[in-house]
Amino acid sequence: QVAKRTLAKWQGKHPFENIEPRTINLQGLCATKFPGRRWDDLEQPAKVDMIRTALRPKHSLINPQSLFVKRWDLIMMAVFAYVGLVTPYEVVFLTDVDWVLFGANRFVDLLFVLDIALQF
Repeated sequence: QVAKRTLAKWQGKHPFENIEPRTINLQGLCATKFPGRRWDDLEQPAKVDMIRTALRPKHSLINPQSLFVKRWDLIMMAVFAYVGLVTPYEVVFLTDVDWVLFGANRFVDLLFVLDIALQF
């Protein structure tokens, strides 16, 4: 009973569902790699290699569960905390340009640009 509810809950929500090929034209794959040969005549390793190549995503994906993403998220949380604390202080109390804060803010801007690039 619980397994059925869990399956129904998660069914159709696979994160890579939209980028995986639904159908593969095996004879078409064979014709492009081995012109003049039929799919049924190929050896098993050649078939496996062609299917593996056809299923491989055409663009790179970042695994959201990877250690890199977890560390990046921690860095971004620290940057958000910095912006939330330092920006109001700068706006209210500072009248002159503080070059150290200016440089730190440009570094934070760079991190935000990198985060945007990683997200898309």
